[in-house]
Amino acid sequence: MGNSVSSDKATILSVERAVILLRKMSEETTPIGVREMARIVGYSPSTVQKLLNSLEVQGLVRQDPDTEGYELGLGIFRLGASVLHQLDVHKVARPRLQELMEQTNESSYLALLTPNLKWYVFVDKVESTHLLRWTADLGAWRPMNCTAEGKAMLAHLPDDHLDYLESEGLLRDSTPSSITDPEELRKELEKVKERGWAYSDEEFAEGVRAVAGPVFNYSGKVLGAVSVVGPTLRLTDDRIDDLSKIVNEKSKVISEELGFKEEPND
Repeated sequence: MGNSVSSDKATILSVERAVILLRKMSEETTPIGVREMARIVGYSPSTVQKLLNSLEVQGLVRQDPDTEGYELGLGIFRLGASVLHQLDVHKVARPRLQELMEQTNESSYLALLTPNLKWYVFVDKVESTHLLRWTADLGAWRPMNCTAEGKAMLAHLPDDHLDYLESEGLLRDSTPSSITDPEELRKELEKVKERGWAYSDEEFAEGVRAVAGPVFNYSGKVLGAVSVVGPTLRLTDDRIDDLSKIVNEKSKVISEELGFKEEPND
């Protein structure tokens, strides 16, 4: 009896420690080594290694062959995806993404804010039928400052959130067109608020443009964004206005179906 109780306690402790490791790894954007992880969580390197070995067997983490560090594996995304399928935002957005792709013939995406509000992650997509198209893996994380989706969300977060991202070193310089100056970015976000949609012109990846609209929940909190993304040779200047209207329409429909009611203008 005593040995069984001790075994149960050890199992529970291992589970708790494994969950803590996964949470810490979810905050990292690059693979992290065993010793560094041990320092962060306060466990011995041998304990961390054993936990990571078990998680790796289950596909929840993977070891980067180049750095030998560890990062979240596809198993985590599959678990997350199964939860997303049960969430209203995912169910509501899916048909709108299909409509968005069909009306624009460009790849459409649903992105959601991460819980720590530092990044966003792509959770669903409907790809264009064009052979030449830009694509992102589901589960891919992106910065807020140099993407249409990120700016669509950032414009509706508290004003001091931009200062927070800057202090955390999260205003990323992905291309020469990326906006990393906070004051310049504030002006850009004001434009986003006024017109209701955001635009990225080769700011995250050269040769790629995107238009995005914010998605809100019933309480008016921004949850994420929907977008169309494609190569600059098709997302030309004369198409942006039309694309923005379609994207804006879909983002508003999704928000309304989630219970959001836009306040009427005076």
